[in-house]
Order: sequence, then C-alpha cells, then structure tokens
Amino acid sequence: MIDVRGKRVFISGPMTGKWHCNVAEFATAHARLKEAGAAYVFNPAIGYLCQRQEVAALKTHGDYMCDCIHELTDRRKRTQGWEYVIPMAYDLLVSLPGWEDSDGAATERAVAEACGIEVADLSEVIA
Repeated sequence: MIDVRGKRVFISGPMTGKWHCNVAEFATAHARLKEAGAAYVFNPAIGYLCQRQEVAALKTHGDYMCDCIHELTDRRKRTQGWEYVIPMAYDLLVSLPGWEDSDGAATERAVAEACGIEVADLSEVIA
C-alpha cells in the first residue's frame, strides 16, 4: 500500500461518457484519500460541478484537459501578487478504475510520469 499521509494528491479517472461524469466515484475517492491523511486532494469533478451550466456547455473536452494538465504541472503559485516556485505541486497522481480506457486519464497519467510525479491506482492506495 502507498501511504498518502501528508501528500498532495491529484485524482485522475474517466469522466467522458460516464453517468453524471463519474462524479460519485471521484467524490468517494476524494473522501477516502482525505480520511487516509492526504494533505490536499485535487478532484477535477468538483471544478466541473462548480461551473455554471452555460459556461460548462461552451467548454470542450480539450478545454477541460488543458485545465487539468495545467493544474497537474503548474509549479507557480501566486499570493497577493507575488509569484514563487514550489518544488512540486503534486506528490502523487491516483488513477480511478477504468483509467486505461480513458484518453484523458491516460494522458494525465503519462504527463505525471514524464514530470516525475508518482502514480498509483486507487486500489494501491486505499484497501
């Protein structure tokens, strides 16, 4: 098992073509990772749900992928107009079941690996 205590975790998984964009599975994984001690969990389904419907309808799959890849790889954090670089935004990318059949989730995983971010399946993190 991979210990997530104190880690910043990015959840990745299939959304396109799934019922309600797989929001329930993302929410369950998010809660379980927090219970396991993750310091921070990025859940792309929250961003999807929080967008106003008229804005979400204008975004393409590519737009959402750009948002997620930027989130995963951006090392610049801003506070009160100052910009500073942190060593690594995310410690771990956790893939939900079915990621292998999702072009987007497979891309996120490949980007994480290329950037030196540890990757794991949810089953390797949560029993």
